[in-house]
Amino acid sequence: MAAGVAHLHRHGILHGDNKPANILITKQNVVKLADLGEVRYMANISAMSQFN
Repeated sequence: MAAGVAHLHRHGILHGDNKPANILITKQNVVKLADLGEVRYMANISAMSQFN
């Protein structure tokens, strides 16, 4: 899961809903990060935090 989150961060994306229910494991023991409905783009977050 950490590798998946790191991959998203390298592309400027925050998952926003990390929890056990969003971690899937395939029959081949491949871990998948699910439910990307709560993603945030880091550029938008940085821009918003400049005004706080």
